[in-house]
Amino acid sequence: MGTGCLIGKTYNKQLQIESNCPFSFEYTIEVVQPHPEITISPLQGDILGMQMTPINFQYTPKTYTTAESIIKVRTSEFDSQDKLIRILGNAAPITGPSKI
Repeated sequence: MGTGCLIGKTYNKQLQIESNCPFSFEYTIEVVQPHPEITISPLQGDILGMQMTPINFQYTPKTYTTAESIIKVRTSEFDSQDKLIRILGNAAPITGPSKI
């Protein structure tokens, strides 16, 4: 998601799942390791043939720590393998010279 993110600010990223065949497939996302500062949506849907389907990730840090979430993406495509995705976000205080 990013490093050095600011507390209370929301950061968004998007992952595109692409279909390279003319058939549509269903997908589901299982949150294996949740984190309260990271949200993923949608958790299920269709990957339309020859198109891209967006998955949205949102990180809203509330503490100066590293947030980690792990998801498992599963599709109904024949002979597909589940994919594990690790999502990281890091919030840090602003550093540098202060203004007086």
